[in-house]
Amino acid sequence: MDRIKGVWFRCVYCAKDLCDVCENLNPHAHDLTHFFYVFKAPVDMQIFRIVVELDNLEGSLPVLNYPVYYS
Repeated sequence: MDRIKGVWFRCVYCAKDLCDVCENLNPHAHDLTHFFYVFKAPVDMQIFRIVVELDNLEGSLPVLNYPVYYS
């Protein structure tokens, strides 16, 4: 996996990370009921690592624990 360059998309439910190129290649590849945070500026990774528990061996926690869109 390469470091994300440019705009960073991060799913708020399952912590999937995409760059803007990958997100544009196939926007329907990810669950359509999920949505992404979009980071357009540099992120303080030390703070972000703590907030979303990136070092958690069981996986990073979702930012939202409930659905926003209903199908």
